[in-house]
Amino acid sequence: MSFSDVKLERDYLFCRALAALVRDVGVGGLDLGSTVELTHLRVQQTFEGSLSLDEGDGEVSTIFGGAGPRRLPEEEPLSKIIEDLNSRFGTNFDPRDRVFFDVVAAKLADRPDIQLLAAHNPVEQFGLAIEKEFTQGVVDQLQVAEDIALSYVDNADLKRMVLDVYAPLLQSRARVANQEHAPVGDLLGPDRESTHLEYKASLRTHAVSGKLYKPLETATIKTVAAFLNGELGGTLLLGVADDGSPVGLAADYATLARAGKDDRDLFTLHLANVLTQAMGAAAASNVRVTVHAVDGHDICRVHVLPSGVPVEATVTVDTKAGREKKTAFYVRVLNGTREITDETERDRYIAGRWPAGGTTS
Repeated sequence: MSFSDVKLERDYLFCRALAALVRDVGVGGLDLGSTVELTHLRVQQTFEGSLSLDEGDGEVSTIFGGAGPRRLPEEEPLSKIIEDLNSRFGTNFDPRDRVFFDVVAAKLADRPDIQLLAAHNPVEQFGLAIEKEFTQGVVDQLQVAEDIALSYVDNADLKRMVLDVYAPLLQSRARVANQEHAPVGDLLGPDRESTHLEYKASLRTHAVSGKLYKPLETATIKTVAAFLNGELGGTLLLGVADDGSPVGLAADYATLARAGKDDRDLFTLHLANVLTQAMGAAAASNVRVTVHAVDGHDICRVHVLPSGVPVEATVTVDTKAGREKKTAFYVRVLNGTREITDETERDRYIAGRWPAGGTTS
């Protein structure tokens, strides 16, 4: 463009040069290009002195106000978590499938960086902090599971080794589980008692006289507690003699009889109360009770699922000073029930039975 007015042309050229230095509000900061160059950083002293600790006793100050330790949030039962997942997302996970996430969590818990996060953060912030790590742990564990599965399918020697180890374990577990549903007659007979099956002639009466003797209930409590503390659980048959023959529950029924009430209902209700008072409702919820008629006699099948935590039982025992109550920890040893009194032995048993740790109920 040519200008006939020299001053106007001068002003036009000046404005064009100036426009390059005017900041565009919609773009951002002023681009000075190479006009300004960073040559050095300024360092300013703010403190001069020693960082060494003073000798002598000191006082440790914390962020807590002296009101006791922070309370950890109450943990949800893992079975409840699986139930919620199925309900919300339409999945069909078995409670035992949680072992996949258990392995991921256990591996993360062993890492020092995760331990530091757990120690210095409340649970809400901790959950946000580990989200990425937990997701990566799930992906890693998925790869491990895939590698194991493919190795099992493709390697005949590995498959045989795994089956040799797991076949006896699976058979034992399946046999005990079958005792809950098998025809009760299949569980009767001489020499049938085992680590996971026991007979008792009655719950609370003498086998010969038929008289009430409440401390006899202690024998049932001990056996049920021992089954709860066992890896596979077990089954107790009440109303069955030591030789495996049914003798019935008539004497027990007589001590509980009430006009207009069913003997079986009264018996099972009393048994439930006895077990709940001795071990607590949580432990007693692992017990399944069914009454059967065999050869004209009622017998009671008490099937016990293994407990997720160690179980102690409060029982009544006869002593020289009279009847006394005590709380004890019972386990099955071969075909019998034994109390573990030594604390070291008890801790050793618990560590082996519940390797992830457990709190006594």
